[in-house]
Amino acid sequence: MRLTERWLKKAEQETGRGLIGSYTRAFFFLCLLVFSWYFCLGRALMWKGDSWTQHYKALVYYGRFLRQIILNFLSGHPSVPEFDLAIGEGGDILETLHYYVIGDPFAFFSVLVPSCLMVFYYVLMIFLRMYLSGLAFIYLCRYFGSLQEEGRVKSALLGPGAVVGSLVYVFAYWTLLNAARHPYFLNPLIYFPLLVVGVEKVIRKDKPNVFVGTVMIAALSNFYFFYVLALMTGIYTAVRVLYLWRVEKVKLWSAALRLLSWALLGAALAAVTLIPMCRTFLTNGRMDTKNSFRLLYPASYYGKLPSLLLSSGDAYWVCMGFAVPVFIVLCLFLKRKGHPFLKLIMLLCLVMIMFPVFGRAFNGFAYITNRWSWALALVAGLATALLWNEIAEIDKKEWHFLWIAALVYTVLCIACWNSRTWRSFSAIILLMITIYLVKPGRDKTAVKRSLLTMGALSIALNSFWLNAYVSDSYASKSAYYWDAVFMAIDNEGEDVKRAVRQGGDTGWFRYAGPSIDTNGNLISGVSSTQFYWTIGSPETAVYRTLTEQREYSLYKFYEYDGRTALTDLAAVKYYLLKPGDKAAVPYGFERFRDLPNGGGTLYINRNALPIFYTYDSYMPLYVWENLPAVEREAALLRAAVLDEEIDGLKQTEAKDILSYTDETGKERTNRFASPEYTVQCGDGIRELNNGFWVTKKGAEAELLLNGADSDAEVYVTFVIEDLKLKTGQAPMPIGQKLFKKPLDFGPLHFEKPADFRFFATDKLEWKVPDSAEILICTDDGTEKPLVIHNDEYSYFNNRNTFTVNLGYRTGSIKKVKLVFREAGEYYMTVGIRTKKMEGFSESISERKEDNPEITIDRNGTFRAELTVDRPKLLCLAVPYHEGFSVTVNGKEAELIKTNVGYMGVMLSPGGNNVVFSYQRPLGLLGEAVSALAALTCLVLWYRRRKREKKA
Repeated sequence: MRLTERWLKKAEQETGRGLIGSYTRAFFFLCLLVFSWYFCLGRALMWKGDSWTQHYKALVYYGRFLRQIILNFLSGHPSVPEFDLAIGEGGDILETLHYYVIGDPFAFFSVLVPSCLMVFYYVLMIFLRMYLSGLAFIYLCRYFGSLQEEGRVKSALLGPGAVVGSLVYVFAYWTLLNAARHPYFLNPLIYFPLLVVGVEKVIRKDKPNVFVGTVMIAALSNFYFFYVLALMTGIYTAVRVLYLWRVEKVKLWSAALRLLSWALLGAALAAVTLIPMCRTFLTNGRMDTKNSFRLLYPASYYGKLPSLLLSSGDAYWVCMGFAVPVFIVLCLFLKRKGHPFLKLIMLLCLVMIMFPVFGRAFNGFAYITNRWSWALALVAGLATALLWNEIAEIDKKEWHFLWIAALVYTVLCIACWNSRTWRSFSAIILLMITIYLVKPGRDKTAVKRSLLTMGALSIALNSFWLNAYVSDSYASKSAYYWDAVFMAIDNEGEDVKRAVRQGGDTGWFRYAGPSIDTNGNLISGVSSTQFYWTIGSPETAVYRTLTEQREYSLYKFYEYDGRTALTDLAAVKYYLLKPGDKAAVPYGFERFRDLPNGGGTLYINRNALPIFYTYDSYMPLYVWENLPAVEREAALLRAAVLDEEIDGLKQTEAKDILSYTDETGKERTNRFASPEYTVQCGDGIRELNNGFWVTKKGAEAELLLNGADSDAEVYVTFVIEDLKLKTGQAPMPIGQKLFKKPLDFGPLHFEKPADFRFFATDKLEWKVPDSAEILICTDDGTEKPLVIHNDEYSYFNNRNTFTVNLGYRTGSIKKVKLVFREAGEYYMTVGIRTKKMEGFSESISERKEDNPEITIDRNGTFRAELTVDRPKLLCLAVPYHEGFSVTVNGKEAELIKTNVGYMGVMLSPGGNNVVFSYQRPLGLLGEAVSALAALTCLVLWYRRRKREKKA
């Protein structure tokens, strides 16, 4: 209490820039309070999910990338790399990393930080983002305050109210969650207040510098949040202009045109990244989801909203978690007269969180996510700032109104099953204490002091529920500082490189594995089949879909499920099995070396293909698509799959891949087989005509095979027709134990699926699970998880066919076990497919018979010199991209999409010198537009300065 009293006394004495000192002291105190979990545990603000695997690794890479550009200029060879072979199997640097670091002003100074210290810079930039968010809010308050006449509102916005509002804004749950999860999600908290000020200045015909500059920085920083900010600013502008037109008779169309022209200028200044990224986002597979369209959210979402107002947690990315005094502020704000515009904004925000169409619109109509909800904190902060000088002067009627509102809120939290949690009830206890402390008659200073104290305690409480071991334990799920330092300088990729070099291999290589380090290849510079970034190659997505990969996601994957032909065609030379991996090594791989410190065992591919290989035949895409998945894989090894007919190449028919030549030179035609099997169901599972009915989590079904081929790869195929998952949960009656989760009825057994469906489908549409895992097991210890989804899944991509590889076997497989992790109705067709490996080595030899001399530049230039005796197609095992061009013997040639996801070029008989090179599509256009916009700014500045001199 004394601490808050001293702070409040000093803050009320300070004005103007002096308030920044008060804000700074309060900011650091709350940071210490909120993030002490991390400090005490010795952990960085780096969640071991996306923050560790994407944001931090991208920042380490970006620092090196910028230093390399500087070195290029200093060495007399100025160049900016645009492509990197270490981004998965190869990818555009800007397209991949713009979402994370490229263009972000907080990432730029990583150029000055060595990799071993990057974790400290990473954490520092999180606190800097938070701090600047508060300053942006204070700037917004000061601007609005300058427009007011003398009175309480003006003094509140220019005084301590702005500081208190900024703390509400900065320490809402959005920040608490994303500080360690997605650091760049904090950037909009800085940009949006500046955009609002910019809009207000342009409407009032003031200088547009703030607006244009903020639009430019926001567009440079992150295309996705630029889109969100543009929508939010557009909504604010529309409401504001209409309001001012009605109240102050502002010229409607004149103001709108001024805003649009300055916004276009700001966007044009950022065109160097904006134009290429517009093209990339429009072709991004992640935005092309097929999940169900909803008019309303599930009942579970609405049931959680009351809890979200004051406590930690989120639903569809609606993050509020405001300090407890905000409840009192909002109640008084709505009860008292005045501030109609802010009340209108509040009403609009309420509508936006109630209907999923807004969440879908703010995500490019891809899927529902409310990543605009940081704007709710701005509204709460502004309301707090406006009422700060009045909140200590409530009368008895208002005090009683607060008790009634708190009681209604408590009843809502009890009645709504998803809000019936310890975290919401702990917030309610603090709320009751706070209301008691603001009772009429108390000293005004004492009331404000109490509000500050309870606000700090509620923020700390939200941090507790987010980070404590007894709850979400977020802090313990974050990386240790030492681990982050070690990863930046000596990681799995470095261990693999050392093992390969020690084995005598000094050339370029690519490696794969079922659980290799996520995005670690970006740091080590080693190419791998692993990829996990928001923006990926759309052709790779199609390739993985058509080959029916087990890994569901098309932007997060590790390998080709150990499928031999696909692994070899990806030019994979080494395969890493780590402890805990229960997967078979692909055919043709032999033990090579063990990595240090139990890092796993590295296997070498004795049938490895180089990054360039050739075909003398092709198969039309439409023929290939009609083959079963296992035959498609084999066809890729025998003939190039092309969209169109190519002169000079012979066409391979579907029947041609069914045969092979054995060791005696005889033609065999029984390469593929579908062995018969019988199903033996365990407890809690029953076979249906078209799938399985599972009433018990973990239920097992065994497929008993009869006469499966030996010396073959074995696959299990799934065709998913429908997935209806059940939780066995129902809303809890109010009279039952209040502080427990909804009732879990455990294993459920019914006479028929219809009974199960009737019970589990809530009349209020309770949120049903959208994902289920099926574990596919064999007797030799191979285990492959298959995760499937229904159209309730946010990232549903309409994939319904999967082919799971159980590995190569010299003997005949006898049994396959399916373990269903979730109860529900699985309408699907399951099959077994085998592929004999005779003739495999001969096909590999055909692909590399021309033995090209290869030169590889990881930044996008690939050269091959080879001599061919007949027309052939040269395939480059790098994901297809429109930015590539190719020359043969110095002449430009046609770039051909090969094997759905790779690139190729036709070669004529004789010697061929082939060069593939990369230039970002629309990159030059973006640079030209930015240069023109910069020139426009200079002309406008010169004209303004000239007019000012004349005046």
